[in-house]
Amino acid sequence: MKKMIFLILALLTVLTLAACSSGGSSGEQEETKSGTVNYGYEPTEADLDDSMFAYPGDRRQAVVDYMTEMATIEWIPTRTFMLEGQYQHWKYNLVYDHGTTYYGLPFSGNMRGTLQQFKNFIDEKKNYVGDMTNVGAVGNVCYDAVYASLVQVCPSVNYKDTSDLFPVGNTGIVPLGEWDGKSAHDSLEVIENTPIGDMAQYYALLDIGDLTAKHSIKSDAGHMRIVVEKPTVVYTSSGSINYDQSKVTTVEQTNAWDQTTAERTTWWVRHEYSFSKLYEDKFVPMTVEDYAKDADVKAKVYCSPTTDADALASAKKLKGIVYSNYNLMSVSCTITGPDGKEVMKTIDFPNVKRYHLSSLDFDLDYSSLAKGKYHFSVDVEIGIGKKTLAQYDFEVK
Repeated sequence: MKKMIFLILALLTVLTLAACSSGGSSGEQEETKSGTVNYGYEPTEADLDDSMFAYPGDRRQAVVDYMTEMATIEWIPTRTFMLEGQYQHWKYNLVYDHGTTYYGLPFSGNMRGTLQQFKNFIDEKKNYVGDMTNVGAVGNVCYDAVYASLVQVCPSVNYKDTSDLFPVGNTGIVPLGEWDGKSAHDSLEVIENTPIGDMAQYYALLDIGDLTAKHSIKSDAGHMRIVVEKPTVVYTSSGSINYDQSKVTTVEQTNAWDQTTAERTTWWVRHEYSFSKLYEDKFVPMTVEDYAKDADVKAKVYCSPTTDADALASAKKLKGIVYSNYNLMSVSCTITGPDGKEVMKTIDFPNVKRYHLSSLDFDLDYSSLAKGKYHFSVDVEIGIGKKTLAQYDFEVK
C-alpha cells in the first residue's frame, strides 16, 4: 500500500516557527552594493526574534578572532592535490601533500570560502574530506578572507575585490585619517598625493580589526590585511613619527608559503610591517563603518513560507526565500526519524543575504521511509549564531 504523509496539525501549530509562517506577504528583495536589503516579504513580529543570537559587543575583536582561527585551523589532506590559477594579476601554484599538516584555509581564487564551510569538511581526525579540485576546494584569497571575517559581525560590508575600495564608496569600508578617498582611483594615487609624514599619522590611528589595503589599476592587483593589535608608534627626538621603527602587526592570506615558520601555511600571522614599508608598498589605512556604531546591528533573519508537510512527499525542491541583513554562512534542511537519527540533511554555504531554498539539494526518497513520526527543520547560521526558520512533525503511516 502506498505510504502517505499526514501532517499532525496540533504539532504543526506548536512547532512551526513564525519565521516561515504564512503571515506577511510574499515577494522578492533587492540587495544593493552597500548591503542594504529591500525586503519584499513583509516579516511578522515573531519573524524578527533575535534572542537566539549572541552579539559580540566588541566587533573589532570578533573580526580578528575569526580571521585568526581561519588562518590557524589545522587540517590534513586525504590525498595530494594541487591548486593553481590566477586572481587579478597574481598567479599561484600550490601543492598540498597527503598526510602533511597544514594551517589555515587553502589559497584558492575560485571560491569565497568561509571558516564555517571549511569546518564542515574536517573530520574528527582533522582530515580534510572536501573537494580537492581547482574549482571546488574550499579556500579563499586575501580580500575574500578579510571579507569573510568582516561580514560575520559587520553587515554593512559589501565588496567583491580590492578594486571596489577605490574610489571610496558604498562598501562599508572607509578611509582612516584624512587621506582623500573620494577622488583617488587606486591606492597608488592616494600615496602620491599624501606625504609620508601625514600618512604616518594615519597609520598611527590603526586599531585592532582595521585594515591596510592597496590596489593598482595599472596592474589590476591588490592586497588586504587585518590589523591584530594597536600599532607600535615610535617618535623621534623632535616629536615626529619614526617611520622605520613604528610598526603594524597584521594577519593575511597570501599566495605563497610563509618562510618564517616551520608550519606549512600560506597565512602570514602576526607579521610586522614598518610605516615606511607600508608607504613604500602603497598600503593605506582603512576602517569599517560598523565599528563606529554604538550598538550591534539587530539581526533580521527569516523566510517566506516553505514547503509544508502535505507537499513534502512529492517535493523535488523546497520553496521559500531566506532573507537576512547579515550574510548567511549556512542554510540547511534536516529530517530526523523516529529514533532521532538524521534521515536526510542537505546544506549550503551561500555567504549572501538572500537565498532561495530551491537551491538546496533536496533528494529525500520518501518511498524508503519506515512508518513513524519524523521531524523537518530549516536552519540557518550567520556570524553571530544559528536560527531555526521552520520546523514541524509529520507521520508516515
